[in-house]
Amino acid sequence: MSVIKLGNFNLTLSDERVAYSQLRLRYLNDARFEQEQFTNEFSSLFTDADDLFAKFPAYLEEQAREVTEDALADITTHHIYDVDEVAFEKRLADKLASGEDQIEHLFSKYRAIGLSAAELEAQRAERAANGPRVIGGGFGVEGAARGMAEAAVANVAIGMIQGIANAAASGVSSVSGRRKKAQLFADPATRDGLAGVVFDVVYRAHLVVAEIVNERSAEPVFAAVASADAGKAAALLSNVSKDRVPVEERPSVLFQALRLDPFSKDIWFEWLDRFGDRDGSLAVAAEQIGIVELPERKRALIAERLAALPTSTPEECQATIANLVEYARSLGEDVEAEKARLLVTAEDLDVQRRSFRGQVYTTQEEAKSATDEWTKVELDRVAAEMSSEKLKIQREGDRLVIGYHENTYRGEREVLVNRLLKLEAKKLRPPNEVPWIITLVIAGLFLLPFGGIGLLPLVAGLAIWHVNATRRENRLCRMYPEVFESSKARSRARP
Repeated sequence: MSVIKLGNFNLTLSDERVAYSQLRLRYLNDARFEQEQFTNEFSSLFTDADDLFAKFPAYLEEQAREVTEDALADITTHHIYDVDEVAFEKRLADKLASGEDQIEHLFSKYRAIGLSAAELEAQRAERAANGPRVIGGGFGVEGAARGMAEAAVANVAIGMIQGIANAAASGVSSVSGRRKKAQLFADPATRDGLAGVVFDVVYRAHLVVAEIVNERSAEPVFAAVASADAGKAAALLSNVSKDRVPVEERPSVLFQALRLDPFSKDIWFEWLDRFGDRDGSLAVAAEQIGIVELPERKRALIAERLAALPTSTPEECQATIANLVEYARSLGEDVEAEKARLLVTAEDLDVQRRSFRGQVYTTQEEAKSATDEWTKVELDRVAAEMSSEKLKIQREGDRLVIGYHENTYRGEREVLVNRLLKLEAKKLRPPNEVPWIITLVIAGLFLLPFGGIGLLPLVAGLAIWHVNATRRENRLCRMYPEVFESSKARSRARP
């Protein structure tokens, strides 16, 4: 008997459950290895969809032969010698045939690239009525003259992919059919779905081993999870995940689910997501049970948190580091690598905002001062070079391009455009306008103490300024329509 501490709870495992856990973990590791190898070698194993459909059953049968040899070695260690390859593969095929989730997964992939729901339903009906068959035994592999029983696992593989293969083959003579087949082969979901079938062939073999050993032993040797217990655990998990259970009861309800099915990674994930693993007891318990996916889950959660946090300024990077470090601690993890990358990002962003025209300044204020000084010098240079000719202003992306003589100036600063427009507006001003306005204003101010008559020259001066400014504004609007796209921009023309 083994006792595993999980926070404030103690998970007790019988010797039979411990033995099953060890058996399951060995086959799980083998299955993950074969799945990863299939995924990495997919493009070298198969050239196109036709090649995939022709070769995959044979590939899967080879996997079945290998895992069968390992399984029979395990069975014989319990002094059981009346089970051979044919008997074991038949029972393994039964385990795989019950995996409708894999079949539906592969069919759903093809739905996304053109098959209608009616076509899919027709294919399911045909598969249910006729079932998969290996015609003539074997799959065209040299020397393959094995009987139907020996090809039991590969028959299941055909059942999983025959609907897709038939649908693609039916369109082989058309351009759209060939395109669908090419899309199906290139779709990562095809590779990943079949890799899942490879995983199942290897992983589910441990269930057959446990069943055979238990059947031929006076007392159970392996305590696998009963279907009824797995169903109860799934129901408990569902109610917790959908917040139907009161907050204070959720830890005990999830622990009850783990007692029923300690090998469900979804229950462990739910515990991690809700309660974290600050003391590390969850990671230790999961390792003892054989939940090898928990560390991957932690890293995925940290990556999701990082992706949701802002990192556009040095200050945001520092705040994100603090947030991420605390979150990682709640999961019993460290984020030193992520922290180092964020510090580099923060430094780069700080250098960018302290830089101007290739030079890095000590402070932002110095960089801003240099920017403003350069802008002033550049404005004076542009103003000095401008002729009386009409400016050529046009948009280039989010910039305004101002052309004069043979030169073109590209600037992102509105102040430059404003200054140029004001200079252009001055050229349109009558030469005597300013003296007249000044004279009228001074006269009005002088006459103001003598009564309302002083208002007349004041009003006249302001009216002349307003009318002439409006005329200049309208003229500039006609000259530079690109600049005056909104009512807010009209004020740019006023000198």
